[in-house]
Amino acid sequence: MKNVYEILNAQIEEKRKEMFFLSKLYGLTSQETIQASQQLDQLLNLARLCIQKNSKVNACK
Repeated sequence: MKNVYEILNAQIEEKRKEMFFLSKLYGLTSQETIQASQQLDQLLNLARLCIQKNSKVNACK
């Protein structure tokens, strides 16, 4: 069974690939690329929060 970090890392990598594809297809300033970038930011922020909180309260469980 995958842990939360593995799942988050997989989601982050998938979103990066999607954002890269969209940027090549529509350009860096397209709404599609910006939306994917914002979703990637949310995933990265969640991963950072989990890492920061893990030693204190296991926020990622």
